[in-house]
Amino acid sequence: MKFLKRQRYFKRSAVALSLLSCIAQAENKQELETITVTDTSIITESSYNQGYGAYGSSTATGLAMTLRQTPQNVSIVSAEQIKDQNLSSLSKVVQQAVGLYADVKGSTETGYTVLYARGNRVQNFQLDGMPVNNIAFGGKGPGDEPNAWSILNSAQYDQIEVLRGATALMDGSGQPSATISLHRKRPTRHFQGTLDFKVGDFNLHGVETDLSGSLNADSSLRGRLVMSYLGSDTFRERAQNRNGMIYGITEWDISSDTTLSIGGTYQSMRDRNTSMFGLVLYDTDGNAIPALPRSNATINGSYVNYSNLNLFTELRHRFNQDWLLKIEYGYAKGHRDQVAGIAASAFVNRAIPMAAGATVKSDERPRQHNFMASLNGKYTLWNRKHDVMVGVSGYILNNDQPRYGRRLNRIFDPSVIDNLGQFNGVLPLPLWTADGQDINRIRQVGAYTATRLYLTEQLALILGGRYTRFNITEDTQYIQNGKNTKSSVTPYIGLVYDLNDNFSIYSSYAQIFKPQTKRDKNNQYLNPEKGSNIEVGLKAEFFDGRLNGSLALFETRKRNVGFCEQYSPGGLTCDYYAFDPSGKTKGFEIEVNGEIRDNWAISAGFSRSKGKGSNNQRLTPEIPIQQFKLFTSYAWRSMTVGAGVRWQSTIYEGTPWGLNYGASAALAAKAKAVSTQKSYALVDLMLRYNLSKNATLTLNVENLFDKTYRTSVNSHSYGSPRNINMTLGFKF
Repeated sequence: MKFLKRQRYFKRSAVALSLLSCIAQAENKQELETITVTDTSIITESSYNQGYGAYGSSTATGLAMTLRQTPQNVSIVSAEQIKDQNLSSLSKVVQQAVGLYADVKGSTETGYTVLYARGNRVQNFQLDGMPVNNIAFGGKGPGDEPNAWSILNSAQYDQIEVLRGATALMDGSGQPSATISLHRKRPTRHFQGTLDFKVGDFNLHGVETDLSGSLNADSSLRGRLVMSYLGSDTFRERAQNRNGMIYGITEWDISSDTTLSIGGTYQSMRDRNTSMFGLVLYDTDGNAIPALPRSNATINGSYVNYSNLNLFTELRHRFNQDWLLKIEYGYAKGHRDQVAGIAASAFVNRAIPMAAGATVKSDERPRQHNFMASLNGKYTLWNRKHDVMVGVSGYILNNDQPRYGRRLNRIFDPSVIDNLGQFNGVLPLPLWTADGQDINRIRQVGAYTATRLYLTEQLALILGGRYTRFNITEDTQYIQNGKNTKSSVTPYIGLVYDLNDNFSIYSSYAQIFKPQTKRDKNNQYLNPEKGSNIEVGLKAEFFDGRLNGSLALFETRKRNVGFCEQYSPGGLTCDYYAFDPSGKTKGFEIEVNGEIRDNWAISAGFSRSKGKGSNNQRLTPEIPIQQFKLFTSYAWRSMTVGAGVRWQSTIYEGTPWGLNYGASAALAAKAKAVSTQKSYALVDLMLRYNLSKNATLTLNVENLFDKTYRTSVNSHSYGSPRNINMTLGFKF
């Protein structure tokens, strides 16, 4: 049976191999402008875009490599694709990447968002190659899951990379899922500028400008300025959102070999009458609670005031053609002032009758210092040149804040309980008084090294490892007096073999760990979670790197995951135990992105990922097993036409929690049926017309067929219905 399952994997993969072979044949029949790369040492963290792709990446190992040379699967979302699809936030961007799934509760702008890849939560982020703790983006949701990353304005980024699997070298701690690597826009030597005006459904209105060029005669001083504002009433009743961002950077060539960069971003957002929670789907007897996508169970007066300041500097020095030194420092200061109140997010009991929902206040002000220093170069051995990299990186995060706790809203009016889908928001919010101080402090420092050895002209071996020391202190309403320091060495091994000029096969193994502040019944800290990722695959590269394809088969494993054994009175603390092994996830990913022709760009992929525990039960049924994502655009004369499809398989709530205590299996089955979100497909369209040489008019239609779908399995949280946006753009 195992052999037959594996055989089915490879049968599905044959379609992708056939497609890649056809593209390879097409390469010989087309005359395209050639881009020649003579030395991969010129590839930086943010190499030039190729339509909807990029030539190279160093997110996996810190070594400058093309995508075909990288022994892990990497997805690229370029600035061009962001603009074509009108992807205004990072949350929208990552949902276009192959293999990623976002569970969004409540508001699509500031809701409680959890991102998944390969069966595990995604918690690792990089800024221009520097690891950052995403709490510094401006706070976190309930419990320990940061969610402010989803708010970030995407106009400041040149490209966004998604490295799937464990990031053993560059991150140190985290999950064997994926790393989101954000690459900010850089100044250009020649002047260029754009100005866009946006209008659309739900009173959407906005403006965005991007100016770049030299600031002196010899172009040794360059600058770039990006500003964006977007406002909307959103598709939910009574809800409003206003979001502004300014990003600036200057680069100074101190000499022909040394460049200093200084920059920063400030973003401010106001969300009104929205919440991080959603209306519960069913009552305690498992009966569905009706509601519409536009329904808003948020209490009037709920809000989020969000701001984030990020300052950074970078020094690059090239000693010679082979050796490059890079030193980075960043400072982030966030603020998330929030009152989130919602009716009936906890349970609805019609027998009493009573509905209960949570109300939360937070005033988070995280501060983070992060740094990175790396040296990349080449050395000669066995009459061949090989690559090497050494570096150190880390961050210091402080997120102390007043403790307000959670409170329940109780509704006893049967007429309101029977019509929660039409809730008008009229319910008093409590007066807030801090009853303590939550302490969250994290220190992480690591040293790492890697080398790429060319065993033959076609065979490269990548070896590396990282030593990470991680210290965490937590004293919150959920974790009392949590303080833990752990160290770990995480190895990385990769092998890449070039079959010919277009195809390579590869394999890799990487580990990652995550310290815990969970304690067992003897008040002892649990050992760190351990994650690993093993991957084999096929990479393809066409048209001098303009088009890249990949097929990856993977298996991720986790150990020492803490599970609650017994809750304390009140349910705020728990005695945990570590389950070992905790489960594994198997699957595959097929992807093609870049340029098929000069005027034809594509980003497409299919992913399958299924996790099972030691008892052979399915893990995380709240995320889809299968996903397909496609967006392509074609330019012809004065017009560019684009179309996209996103499809996902069925999801459901694995353990219904809103039922009466001791509910029967029949009630649980009823609740599971209500929670099930069947498979669905979303279709998007884009049409751009060149009004003149410097003016364009773009039409974006999101969710063309007005599909109704939920973005979370255990609440009335919905994706946007059909909406039409228009952008009038100028370039100069």
